[in-house]
Amino acid sequence: MTRIAQTGAWRHVLVLAGLLCAGAAQADLPPMQHGQRTEIGFPPVMRDHFLANMRDHLAAVSETQAALAGGNFELGAKPATERLGVKAQSAMACNPAMSRMSGMAQYMPDGMRAAGRAMHHAADQFAIDAKAKDYRAAITSLSRVTHACVVCHAQYRIR
Repeated sequence: MTRIAQTGAWRHVLVLAGLLCAGAAQADLPPMQHGQRTEIGFPPVMRDHFLANMRDHLAAVSETQAALAGGNFELGAKPATERLGVKAQSAMACNPAMSRMSGMAQYMPDGMRAAGRAMHHAADQFAIDAKAKDYRAAITSLSRVTHACVVCHAQYRIR
């Protein structure tokens, strides 16, 4: 075992790499313009369900980060795959095939669904990278997950 692994210094290296990758992945984010976001109107029951999905996405990212902080990349991959990935139940509304169907998808603009698809795909890539214990790639993928969230929240708001 290397001295870095024995001392736990790898965590410091991981955090630094994550910060560098996060900055690079978000460099193209447009500045937030308050009052310029597009309002999305869902029927009340759908609105509540949609917002519950968003809170669960945030909780899944938080659980993933906590697992990473503990050095458990396998555990961090679990919420990313099950709750954020392309096959997660919440990803259905972002599927292009659902765009003109009933449900939440019919109320979501194309850009909102595109940001959602980017997030779901990045979550799946994160899980692959985390399971491979490729720390730099995993942190970069996780940064792409949150970047997609930031982009969507900067452009849209729920009425």
